[in-house]
Amino acid sequence: MSQNSDEEHEHAVILLYNSGHVIGVILQTFVYGIYAVLIPVSSYIMLRRGLATRARKILFGMTIFMFLLSTANWIASISTLIQLLQAWFLAPDPDSRSVPTYLPFFSALILVNYILTDGVVVWRAWVLCSVDGTKSLMMCFFMLGLATVSVCTTIVIRIILLIDKRRSPELNSRLTQGIDVTQVATLVLSLATNSLATFLISLKAWRNRTEIQDKLDSTVDRRSKAGKIFALLIETGIIYSISCLTVLMSTLIPLKEGTLGDLYTPVNTQLAGIYPIVVLVLWAVGNNPLPASVIHYRYYVAVRKPVQ
Repeated sequence: MSQNSDEEHEHAVILLYNSGHVIGVILQTFVYGIYAVLIPVSSYIMLRRGLATRARKILFGMTIFMFLLSTANWIASISTLIQLLQAWFLAPDPDSRSVPTYLPFFSALILVNYILTDGVVVWRAWVLCSVDGTKSLMMCFFMLGLATVSVCTTIVIRIILLIDKRRSPELNSRLTQGIDVTQVATLVLSLATNSLATFLISLKAWRNRTEIQDKLDSTVDRRSKAGKIFALLIETGIIYSISCLTVLMSTLIPLKEGTLGDLYTPVNTQLAGIYPIVVLVLWAVGNNPLPASVIHYRYYVAVRKPVQ
């Protein structure tokens, strides 16, 4: 049975605006391409420096896992778009072709990137700021825990929606509302966690700015290694916070089908995976070729030593 013009127009609008469809796939593919370039660079840097410590092994494994999640979500988006084009516009009988329903599950699964990225943010804040007190840092851990629960709840609900096809309309409505709540909660908690951790690092940099300038050798460039590290962590934290805030605000902007947030969310989840990679690459590129013992001593004196 062929489609009438109204059905074709409706399908065209859905393909254009829905998450994982034409516009969303184009944006997601652009960011994923950047991600695919950065991951071998960061892997090379980490392997060249060695994976002798447990922290380096965990960080390396985490970056690879996040990239695999992003890859799976991107492939699911491409596959869904192709199948919808075939079902709605290329099949002789559009009603006989089933519409794929697995993309929402992968969209929920990739939210794990938020948790892992926030974990890196909180960990770096703990390393730099724990000597000054842990009360604020414990708040970061608490919000990270809530975000983890929110993401796990989102994934469980998506699995229920994917498996259970015989649920009542009332239950389906409640589960859909639950998804909306948990997804917004995840974004809010991720934004709050990253913003608080970045603020603590900024506060640490502000308190230690005089000590850093006084205790580093005068032969070192005015913008010291420790200062570069702090600036990098703060700048990337601010950029990522702005991206999360953009997602929240874009959910309030309606389109012909869905909201602007539906288009930007896949991009932000890719950025969540790129975030730790960018920090690693820029950190390595920005380092001065100083002996390891000198770097370690200066970093300890300028950053890790508590203010008297």
